[in-house]
Amino acid sequence: MTQHHHARWVHLLPALLAVLFVAACGSDSSGVGTGSGAPGQQPAPTRVLISADMAAGLFTLPPNYALPFPSDVDDGIAIALALNALTPEQAGFRGLEVAGISVTFGNNERDAQLAQTRELVHEMMGRTDIPVEGGAAGPLPPADPDAERDPCITPGVEMMADQLALGPAALFAFGPLTDLACLVLAFPERAANITHVLAQIGARPGEEYTLPNVQQPIREAVDCCLWSVNVSLDVPAVELALSAPELSQARWTIAPWHFVAATLLSTNRMAQLGGSRPEGEWLRRNSIAFQTFWLAAFNEAGIHPWDVTLVQYLMRPQDFATQEVGWRIVDCRNPDDPLGRPTNTDCAGHGPTQFPLRDAEPAQLWLGNGDDQAIRPGLFIIDDFVSEEARTRFLDTATALAP
Repeated sequence: MTQHHHARWVHLLPALLAVLFVAACGSDSSGVGTGSGAPGQQPAPTRVLISADMAAGLFTLPPNYALPFPSDVDDGIAIALALNALTPEQAGFRGLEVAGISVTFGNNERDAQLAQTRELVHEMMGRTDIPVEGGAAGPLPPADPDAERDPCITPGVEMMADQLALGPAALFAFGPLTDLACLVLAFPERAANITHVLAQIGARPGEEYTLPNVQQPIREAVDCCLWSVNVSLDVPAVELALSAPELSQARWTIAPWHFVAATLLSTNRMAQLGGSRPEGEWLRRNSIAFQTFWLAAFNEAGIHPWDVTLVQYLMRPQDFATQEVGWRIVDCRNPDDPLGRPTNTDCAGHGPTQFPLRDAEPAQLWLGNGDDQAIRPGLFIIDDFVSEEARTRFLDTATALAP
């Protein structure tokens, strides 16, 4: 055993002890349902891994965009909530035990996001026990038999593989699915230990990416510029992950566009985010620019807690109405377009007169039922909260950064 591998396994010793403890308590690793323990005892927490493009406080830069604008902050809220969920204070919530975080490209560049995530997790929250490593820096790389090292094997993917070698875990995919696809390709046996994939991707068949709370005429204007970035940034990774035999036993829970677009964490709630917690103050400070941008661009006062809904679902699935669906990748490219733009009218919102920003969407993920949808047992979308009480409970939990 080399010194490098010895150090890795010493680093994993606390996680191994935690897995043994969870196994002894009879944990339901899937995270679906509230589980059961001994009478009067809280069920053992669900073990989870996170792949995220946490960009709170960062700005996107050219050449990918014409002008710099602040990156989204919901990944930071989702990570903080998951880390604070080990022992929920509220009844009916399942605890979460975060085993590690891989930071992928997406909302911003990977390395800048990695520094921000480590600052949030290690410095603000004091969780130096949580490994935070760099995952994919770009889309799924093509196979290169002559390469000295598989480009899919990043420190983040390697960390997740090590954690899965210790036992089953659910996976939050808050960004593009590149880390998950690389895990399948490079460590297939360990990827089979993923019990539940939770992601914010796609929409119902033919559905445009609209903001239902925005009134006309602004609503019509903003419809030009929204799509599933997590799909568009790496379409092959989405297709590989959804069709991988290694993940055939895993449940998938997806928060599609129509669900996440209907819920807003208001500016009043954002001003109270996390209360006196250090991570709350950090997230409030690092969300000001994005809130200002979102209000100016889309006339909404607050942020959409896109990925945060997935954390709440895993803690309290009884608050959500779900539907089992099939899936389909719709190619938006148009070989007849004189400029090579993705103007295929089969894609919602696409056509010869589409707004230039939509050129960044090469394909769409449709989630629904029909003869043209691929069947994948265990693929569910969240349709809605079961009640307004459940919606309010989610907003209160997200605001508090703790269940």
